[in-house]
Amino acid sequence: MPRTARAAAALLASVAIVAALAGPATAAGHGPKKAPACADGTRKAAIKAIDSAYNIILNGPAGFTLAQKAAAIQGTEDPAFVALFNMIAAQEQAMLMTTSVQVNSVVCVTKSTANVKYTLVLSGKPTPNLAPPGNAIIDGGVWKATKSTVCDLFALLNPSIVTSGPCSTP
Repeated sequence: MPRTARAAAALLASVAIVAALAGPATAAGHGPKKAPACADGTRKAAIKAIDSAYNIILNGPAGFTLAQKAAAIQGTEDPAFVALFNMIAAQEQAMLMTTSVQVNSVVCVTKSTANVKYTLVLSGKPTPNLAPPGNAIIDGGVWKATKSTVCDLFALLNPSIVTSGPCSTP
């Protein structure tokens, strides 16, 4: 089988595996519990859930699986996005294992959306202003980082990622 065909087959297999593993899991790894609204009485719990989602995705040393990370990102029902996610995770595995995150602020915009300012920590060193501000949304009853936030992170590695494919804006 030619190299590109093998790569495509491996990519499709990994998409199927991640999709199967991600299933109905929540960002925090709990059952189907409704996410706390970003409103007066539940704002602190919502901010904690948003912080948790960002840590699941961006805290490499914590050892979360790709399926757990995918469950904390909006849009992972899109096979093309999952394929891109898996490809970048494989290509950047060493860097991702030494990357963590500091969530600096979460500002509720609505009951189900929030703006998130965070700092990527690379090999123990904070990198202020490297990552653009992000967003969070309740998706499937769970607080998740938005697909656009993750695509913006992908663009730090390769700016052309946002010009076509699952990270391009229509």
